[in-house]
Amino acid sequence: DDGGALYRLQQQGGTSQAVRVKKKVVDARYLEPDLPVFVGPKFAYNEASINCVPVNSLSDASFKRTSHYVVIGGGKTGMDAVVYLQTQMNVDPNSIMWIVPSDAWITAREQIGSCMEFLHTCTEIAKQKSKDGEGTDSGKSLEELVKSEDFFQDGFLEWERCGKVYRMNNDVLPTKFKDATLCKKEMAVIKNVTRVIGHHGRVKAISDNGDLQFVDGTTLSLPWTSSDGGSAAGDTTFVHASAGAFNYSKHIDASPP
Repeated sequence: DDGGALYRLQQQGGTSQAVRVKKKVVDARYLEPDLPVFVGPKFAYNEASINCVPVNSLSDASFKRTSHYVVIGGGKTGMDAVVYLQTQMNVDPNSIMWIVPSDAWITAREQIGSCMEFLHTCTEIAKQKSKDGEGTDSGKSLEELVKSEDFFQDGFLEWERCGKVYRMNNDVLPTKFKDATLCKKEMAVIKNVTRVIGHHGRVKAISDNGDLQFVDGTTLSLPWTSSDGGSAAGDTTFVHASAGAFNYSKHIDASPP
């Protein structure tokens, strides 16, 4: 006996292996984000009436294509879905509706900067504002400017001018940043989709006829009709891309020995 706890690792194929842990078990699931293929959507829908699939299903050979698509999720997974539908499946952008609960800053793949570089940019702008003391920032100390709501936004706006970040809509100031990374070509493809629904929050439920119910109480009908005169929902695929990149459902509260 060499001491330590004995664990048996069960693999998917049915085989197992005994492992003796002498120091500590590290639960790496804490760093495993939720993915749509493993974590179902949080919105309600009737599987008998609504065709809702995780984004991974789009590439399956058995996937049955439809005329229209609703991508639910505004993060990197949703962005990838919108790009894939157009570039790999040749879906007309007018046949895509994209649900984006909130706009986010997007990292430019061509000029990826570090977190420290970004903080340096934010701080330098705050220093200049403190020195100039003009407009709404008049009389504010550097500490006050660093703690202000504009501290990070000023940095993002400067990085946008430098080509280090993008935003989907130039008329909307993003309120989030999760380091989704796209190149200029991908951004151009994304902007082909004009049916982008935002600022209603997340989808709460999908009705049998395809109506989208949002957490803010808004109900939105599908913008197209079925080619055979039936329900538009019958010819629409709802793409689940809303698991949440920073949700970790597999993480357990109690640490192993």
